[in-house]
Amino acid sequence: MQDITNIRTELSERFKNALENKSEKDFYQLLYYYFDYIEKTPILHKIFWDSYNDYSQKHFEIWRIKSKTDREVDDKSAKTNKLEQFNLYAVGSWIYNRIYIPIDDYKNSPEPDREQDPVAVILMRGESYALSLNEFPKIKYTNRWSKDSIRSYSRWFKDKRNFYEPQLRKFHAILLDELQKVKESKQIQTTITEKKQIKRKIIIDDKKGIYRDDNPELNYKIKKDSKRFQIINFLIAKDKTAISEMEKEVKQEPTLIIKEIKKINELFRTQLKVSDDLVIHYPTGGYALNKDEFEIRINS
Repeated sequence: MQDITNIRTELSERFKNALENKSEKDFYQLLYYYFDYIEKTPILHKIFWDSYNDYSQKHFEIWRIKSKTDREVDDKSAKTNKLEQFNLYAVGSWIYNRIYIPIDDYKNSPEPDREQDPVAVILMRGESYALSLNEFPKIKYTNRWSKDSIRSYSRWFKDKRNFYEPQLRKFHAILLDELQKVKESKQIQTTITEKKQIKRKIIIDDKKGIYRDDNPELNYKIKKDSKRFQIINFLIAKDKTAISEMEKEVKQEPTLIIKEIKKINELFRTQLKVSDDLVIHYPTGGYALNKDEFEIRINS
């Protein structure tokens, strides 16, 4: 396991690099590398997604019972605001969803720029280049490469560094606090050690969905005829497979397959209340079911 002190140092270095860079375009790209380190570092990944689960549960509890008066609505809104001020995921969600996810999809997709998310192209290549990809300049609104669409996306970022930078500063401060708690309690070290000794059993059932053997109520109710189940079903018999092989099997473009895998992992973590992904991507390329962390059993 990576030393927490080293993790803190590397994370802070990426934070510093983003803030010190004067270029707005480079600032957004450096935010990607800051969050990419979080996603690829197990301890930070767990802290981040645990905060997401915590936010989801608390937000649900606040609004679970229907409000009968304006006073009740105001009280719940105040509680929600307070939750969003201190929850790690809530503080970082703008950067994560608007900047990290589009750039990560762009980085890992073989598709040409015209087939990419315009947001990612704007962040990586700039507004002028994105406008040059418009093949149908006379079509407005429905054309995602139209001047109206590109300018609309650009407004999320152009001269908006002062919007994202305070979020980054606050997010970083909360994350360092959470990392310190881990260091003091040794909670994650203990959890990881136990997981290496005893793998959590996961059942994949084409009728019931995907659920934990120790708690079947924690269930990702995925539909058998969905593209996502097709992807999982294809991976069951494979130790490792390339995106091109999945493309032939599920008959879907690589960009969409990557997005479906991200959604599978997000729903798997939240519905089963686990911190590890069901589908893993190897640094050298290729995808597989996460048999290192889970004992996976198939029911059909």
